Amino acid sequence: MRAGTEGQRGGEFDLIARHFGAAPVSPEVVVGIGDDAAVLRPAERGPFATFGHALQPGRGRGAADGDWGDPETAASLGHRLLCGAMQRAAAAGVRGRWLTLSLTLPAVADRWLGAFSHALLELAGRSAVTLVGGDTTRGPRALVAHLTGSAPGAPLPGPRPGDLLYLVGGSGGETALALLAARGELRLEQGEEERVRRALRFPPCHPALGPRLAATAHAATPAAEGVSRAVRDLVAARGSGATVRVQRLPLSPLAERYRDAAGGRALALEAPEEGALVVAVPEAGRAAFEEGLAAAAIPAAWIGRVESRPGVRCVLDDGGPPHPVD
Repeated sequence: MRAGTEGQRGGEFDLIARHFGAAPVSPEVVVGIGDDAAVLRPAERGPFATFGHALQPGRGRGAADGDWGDPETAASLGHRLLCGAMQRAAAAGVRGRWLTLSLTLPAVADRWLGAFSHALLELAGRSAVTLVGGDTTRGPRALVAHLTGSAPGAPLPGPRPGDLLYLVGGSGGETALALLAARGELRLEQGEEERVRRALRFPPCHPALGPRLAATAHAATPAAEGVSRAVRDLVAARGSGATVRVQRLPLSPLAERYRDAAGGRALALEAPEEGALVVAVPEAGRAAFEEGLAAAAIPAAWIGRVESRPGVRCVLDDGGPPHPVD
């Protein structure tokens, strides 16, 4: 990892040592952070796949994103940057293992970098991800991660009519409450507001998910822009459609409590779920899929089905007509 923001408190190597010196190490990394290039010697043969994820100010979630210059927000950004890359990898059936990090910052701020790196490395350590290199440079703030891991022998085949749709992971509607509270549209108790704010800013990640999807799923896509958007993206590429059963969307006890005030059960349809995926699973593989996730303590809920008719429709389990999703 090289730094282009020299000149403050000892320059690049001092910055790396202070903020990234505690990064997990791996015997597969011959040359890692602190040099111009990473040299890897993986124990297994390929193929390997690399996934990128970027965060920039002004492209987030308004007031809920917080002040990007604040150290408290920096911790959230470090977690979300790696989590987003992990979710992209998992959607392709890959478990990420080696991370490169590119930071563009207006200036070196030790408190900000300390909070950012601590959160990122804490998630990396729990997820068996090794930071192997990257770059820092001066300019408008932008954060980019590239995550590489072992890929399955063939890509996931894509959704097929008849596949079951699952929501894997997620906050149970608590991110929706956090966004409503940040906009002043919902009043929560103090402890409740802190809880949903954390669900939004530190989404859960499941590093073991990718290989399990490779073994049992036809397709997956992150729900970072909402469940309904993820379903549309998943089926549109194949010219298929889907029906989503709104009452199957999981809600936490807290979200259930505020369900009516927050706009009904559909509150879980549109809110960003950065720690969740929408997954298409063949019906014949349903038992293996559910058992595999249960063994890894990864929450999953069946929410609908892929259909041959284009378009995405939402239905309530009350016998009423389906409603198309715009």
